[in-house]
Amino acid sequence: MTMAIVIILLAIFVVIVAISKVYLRQRERRLQAYTGLTREKFAAHFAAQGVPASVCEAVYDTFKEKVSAKTFMPSPEMSIETVFEQLGEDTDDDARHILKLIGIPNPTDESRESWPGKDVITIEDMVLWTDWVRRHQEPVRAGSKGQFTSREDADY
Repeated sequence: MTMAIVIILLAIFVVIVAISKVYLRQRERRLQAYTGLTREKFAAHFAAQGVPASVCEAVYDTFKEKVSAKTFMPSPEMSIETVFEQLGEDTDDDARHILKLIGIPNPTDESRESWPGKDVITIEDMVLWTDWVRRHQEPVRAGSKGQFTSREDADY
């Protein structure tokens, strides 16, 4: 009886792994089909709005890391929820990571509510929101609390 249960559980596990692999392979193919901008063109797109390259590059790199395909390039109009299949909490984690990359502390709830923009839906929204926070927050000083160098160091 016990051996039969182990075999059934093992079979279920194998099926779940196989389905996951198929899903991930299809997701990667779908994401490869998106045509985006090079890192330089992405930064140039926002330069006209006064957004520094460091902000653009941090956002670009964060979303490029999400796809293993080397040919994938993010673009400003990409929907974070649709393209990357992530919900608000994951987007909040990305925002905190981006702010830490450029040395800006997380905004307070009051400050966040005063942002004149809409919700962060696209990659462009993330760039504009990050730049707005950068302009309204004091930068983190080296060695002070909140200074992180990688996602692993961050306290989400």
